[in-house]
Amino acid sequence: AWNTPIAINNQGQIVGFSDLKGDQGGQNPNFHAFLWTKENGIQDLGTLPGDAISEALGINEQGQVVGVSYGAGFTNPRAFIWQNGVMTDLNTLIPSNSSLYLQVGQEINDLGEIVGDATDQSTGKNPAFLIIPR
Repeated sequence: AWNTPIAINNQGQIVGFSDLKGDQGGQNPNFHAFLWTKENGIQDLGTLPGDAISEALGINEQGQVVGVSYGAGFTNPRAFIWQNGVMTDLNTLIPSNSSLYLQVGQEINDLGEIVGDATDQSTGKNPAFLIIPR
């Protein structure tokens, strides 16, 4: 029913989200994050385990992709990174005692630094986050 490209890197790799084959669109969107390359065309990146919908929102020069994966009905948004063919919940990569719950991975730079939206579970506020890999 639709394709939505969101970001492109200098290699011409494009990420976004697209309805799945056979979808009719309308009131029940059913889309997954995708990566498009000249060599391989469109690749479905899937969702995090148990989720139904995903969106790819950022890509860097190394082909690392960030975005958001949702449960059915756009519930329980979780920020992800997709790299080397594997989608990982960013919440599993931060300290377990953090009060932040990472909801959307918006952008990733060439150093692997990720920015996005979070919820602070101790205050209920919605701050932006910056993750710096080690």
